[in-house]
Amino acid sequence: MRDLERAGGFGRKDLLVVTTTRQRLGRSGAGGLDRVPQRRRLATVALQYSYLPSWVSYLVDQSKARERAGRSSTRSTAPGRKLPQGQRPRLFVAGESLGSFGGETAFSGENSMANLTSGVLFAGPPNFNTLFREFSDHRDAGSPEVQPVYQDGQIVRFANEPD
Repeated sequence: MRDLERAGGFGRKDLLVVTTTRQRLGRSGAGGLDRVPQRRRLATVALQYSYLPSWVSYLVDQSKARERAGRSSTRSTAPGRKLPQGQRPRLFVAGESLGSFGGETAFSGENSMANLTSGVLFAGPPNFNTLFREFSDHRDAGSPEVQPVYQDGQIVRFANEPD
């Protein structure tokens, strides 16, 4: 967080916090973060929750991975909250695959996502993600599990196409 402050990240219009995923063994620098298009108004912070590949973390160190990722996401916004309301960057949170597993722990549900951020994107969350299961299991009547609708899409939306 000191690096983010030093680099002026909290002076940007938008702040993107990404929980990485590590899927490949034996690859140097395999942090699992897709390239994020950089814009002058955006500061991006990538949080690695473990030195282990994601699937190993899930098997042997699940609670620590979730705790570290959730705590890191929350900490990354703390300095920005000290700024006056109109000067704070908009906060966005993202995680892909097993990165979403840890990233969702910063939230208790759809209302905390809406209240704490300007947007959350979890791409390809595993079926065992707590919030993903909650939203899928309690989807609106008649909506299919492969493309659920949750509370008329007021806060949470599912998509199976990038557009």
